[in-house]
This record gives sequence, C-alpha cells and structure tokens, in this order.
Amino acid sequence: MVKPLGWLKYQPAYEFLVGVIYNQEPPFQKYRIAGGNTLGELGGK
Repeated sequence: MVKPLGWLKYQPAYEFLVGVIYNQEPPFQKYRIAGGNTLGELGGK
C-alpha cells in the first residue's frame, strides 16, 4: 500500500508516510523502510 503512493507522486500522502516512519508498533515496523523510500520518491517539502 505504501509504494504505489510514491510511484503515483501522490503529495497528499506525505503526512501519512511520516506517520508510517514513526510508528513503533511491531506489526508495522516492516513498513518503515518502504515509507522512507516512498518519501524519497516524493521529494522534500
């Protein structure tokens, strides 16, 4: 679910992706790397 947001360059997802990176819950930790990569694809604000 995270990677397509970067492929589509979907800028409104920026805040969601920042939340993904900082989520410390064990079931969601595997998404942290994907979230970081996707933010890199979106570019900085």
